[in-house]
Amino acid sequence: MPRATQDADALLRKEHTWLPALATRLPLPVLVSQRLGEPSALFPRPWIVTT
Repeated sequence: MPRATQDADALLRKEHTWLPALATRLPLPVLVSQRLGEPSALFPRPWIVTT
Protein backbone atom coordinates (compact mmCIF):
# COMPACT_ATOMS: atom_id res chain seq x y z
CA MET A 1 0.00 0.00 0.00
CA PRO A 2 1.27 3.47 -0.73
CA ARG A 3 2.38 5.84 1.96
CA ALA A 4 -0.41 8.06 3.20
CA THR A 5 0.38 11.33 1.43
CA GLN A 6 -1.39 13.40 -1.18
CA ASP A 7 1.45 12.59 -3.58
CA ALA A 8 0.87 8.88 -3.05
CA ASP A 9 -2.82 9.33 -3.91
CA ALA A 10 -1.91 11.05 -7.18
CA LEU A 11 0.71 8.39 -8.02
CA LEU A 12 -1.81 5.59 -7.41
CA ARG A 13 -4.27 7.19 -9.80
CA LYS A 14 -1.50 7.66 -12.39
CA GLU A 15 -0.50 3.99 -12.02
CA HIS A 16 -4.12 2.93 -12.57
CA THR A 17 -4.25 5.01 -15.76
CA TRP A 18 -0.91 4.13 -17.35
CA LEU A 19 0.03 0.57 -16.37
CA PRO A 20 -2.60 -1.19 -18.49
CA ALA A 21 -1.39 0.69 -21.57
CA LEU A 22 2.29 0.15 -20.82
CA ALA A 23 2.04 -3.51 -19.77
CA THR A 24 1.65 -4.79 -23.33
CA ARG A 25 4.77 -2.89 -24.42
CA LEU A 26 7.12 -4.04 -21.64
CA PRO A 27 9.39 -7.10 -21.98
CA LEU A 28 8.43 -8.45 -18.54
CA PRO A 29 5.18 -9.23 -16.72
CA VAL A 30 3.65 -6.24 -14.95
CA LEU A 31 0.82 -6.16 -12.44
CA VAL A 32 -2.12 -4.41 -14.08
CA SER A 33 -4.65 -2.39 -12.16
CA GLN A 34 -8.15 -3.85 -12.51
CA ARG A 35 -10.12 -1.51 -10.27
CA LEU A 36 -9.60 1.86 -8.64
CA GLY A 37 -11.40 2.26 -5.34
CA GLU A 38 -12.38 5.69 -4.16
CA PRO A 39 -12.00 6.91 -0.58
CA SER A 40 -14.93 6.30 1.75
CA ALA A 41 -15.78 6.43 5.43
CA LEU A 42 -14.44 2.87 5.80
CA PHE A 43 -11.10 3.54 4.07
CA PRO A 44 -10.14 7.18 3.52
CA ARG A 45 -7.54 6.62 0.77
CA PRO A 46 -7.82 5.58 -2.90
CA TRP A 47 -6.82 1.95 -3.55
CA ILE A 48 -6.34 -0.42 -6.48
CA VAL A 49 -6.85 -4.12 -7.16
CA THR A 50 -4.28 -5.70 -9.48
CA THR A 51 -3.99 -8.97 -11.39
